[in-house]
Amino acid sequence: MALDLATAVADTPTEAPVGDPGPPPAPGAINLGRAQAVVPKEAPVEAPPIVRAGVALVKWILIMISCFVVLALVWIVISEFRFQYSLNALIQPAPGSPANPASKELLDYLKVARTEFREFWLKIFQMVLLNVLLPVLTALLGYVFGSRHTDSH
Repeated sequence: MALDLATAVADTPTEAPVGDPGPPPAPGAINLGRAQAVVPKEAPVEAPPIVRAGVALVKWILIMISCFVVLALVWIVISEFRFQYSLNALIQPAPGSPANPASKELLDYLKVARTEFREFWLKIFQMVLLNVLLPVLTALLGYVFGSRHTDSH
């Protein structure tokens, strides 16, 4: 069947009304009286026992790291305050005691000793955290996220 364009009739669309078309028509009232609440059931996801054990170990390692960091910070803060208190007592003797100002050599010695003390403990904390706890955590996380469970019972 051939299409004859000579007999085709031109079809022009009707013009749209000019002006504000107004708001769209409102839907009818919705009756919610028979509506029921739909709550999806939780999907039963059961990890294999070995993965659960790995997750439990990771939690304990994170707890150990947190406790270690908190104890390290407390230790550093307490030792700094004790040092500052004893240094102030050495520089400014209590009222009524004989004036015995500390010599410059003694203050320099205390300054060097305090710096060495601080560096020693910071190195110990850093060594334990970076060389022991974080590699263990990394290995456990790699095991937990890298393990694949196959159903070949």
